[in-house]
Amino acid sequence: MVRENSTEMRDLMLEQRLERLIEKLSLPPSEKEARDGWTAKGKKAIKDLLEDLLLKLQSDQPLPPVSISRGMDSWGVTGGDILEEGAKISNQLRSRREA
Repeated sequence: MVRENSTEMRDLMLEQRLERLIEKLSLPPSEKEARDGWTAKGKKAIKDLLEDLLLKLQSDQPLPPVSISRGMDSWGVTGGDILEEGAKISNQLRSRREA
């Protein structure tokens, strides 16, 4: 039972991280984000991807293999806080899939 609660807690924390990143992606690119390669189109594309992952996580559907930072890279993003957070979330998602 402790294991189940621990898994539920990790999933809740992961959901919260996804929600915070989705919020950041909902805003127009700041000057710094634009220097990191973000565009409005790129932010929307990654936001849509994260919203889909969040829905799957919340409904306990299987999660596809995903590398959020690679997706950001394909949109021309070269660095910054959002890229770093996306990489951390990808690692958490990968760990969840392997568990």
